[in-house]
Amino acid sequence: TQTVEMDAQRYYIHSKQRYLPQGAPTSPMISNIICRRLDARLQGLATKYGFIYTRYADDLTFSSQQTDKIQALLNWVKVTVKEEGFVLHPDKTRIMHQGARQEVTGIVVNQSLSVNRKLLKQFRALLFQLKKDGYAGKEWGKGGSLLPTIKGFAHYVKMVNPQKGEHFLAQIAEIIALHGYPSDKEKPARSHKKFRKASAMGQLPLASQHVAQPPSPPDIDKIIHHHDVLDQVREELGLSKRDLHKESKTDKQQATINIDTPDAGVLGFIKSLFGGKS
Repeated sequence: TQTVEMDAQRYYIHSKQRYLPQGAPTSPMISNIICRRLDARLQGLATKYGFIYTRYADDLTFSSQQTDKIQALLNWVKVTVKEEGFVLHPDKTRIMHQGARQEVTGIVVNQSLSVNRKLLKQFRALLFQLKKDGYAGKEWGKGGSLLPTIKGFAHYVKMVNPQKGEHFLAQIAEIIALHGYPSDKEKPARSHKKFRKASAMGQLPLASQHVAQPPSPPDIDKIIHHHDVLDQVREELGLSKRDLHKESKTDKQQATINIDTPDAGVLGFIKSLFGGKS
């Protein structure tokens, strides 16, 4: 982490390799904003060469029935991606033909959608171990909080295969019932339905809350800082200190001294009193 001073403020900048947070609801929108121009250019290339362009996060896919223009498309994609400030992963760029298994973002897309069998087998084994031995020493994917990670994968499977995904989620619920939560941080947050309902009805959501009282009327002695001329102002306006106090109590919505339609002579007198004072 580096420290930078700017405009008398200290900022801390992460100096190592940075990543887009996984699981954050803002991540898809941020990636779409960043790739907006890239998408437009790649869509143009795909249309030109007769391909269908699809992007999911950082996975780019070009689909077509023809094969004679694949290399030309690939060359222009490399140029375009580089011009837009991105880098293609050399080990993840591959051409998948119709006869072979076609896998995109972990989903096999040949005839029907399905999740990689090897990955599903590993996930089943993990759930079995979690139910048998608990959370200690277990991890899934790139690490991080275990429970949200395996729940996320179960929902991912459910998106492709609802029945299988529901079965995984039921197994996770059994694990939680048996072993509890790995930590307090992973416990689900309390429901705020009652809070939102009371707020929508204009009620106080919490018993500990109270309605703020309207502010008290301004005090002329605190507003006017030039106390050496305060008495002269009162005399010119024809008001005593008692009159001002009485007026402020009568109408809290009006200023202590009503000058909506001020007399020019009064304003001139006040300006002369404050002339040259800071």
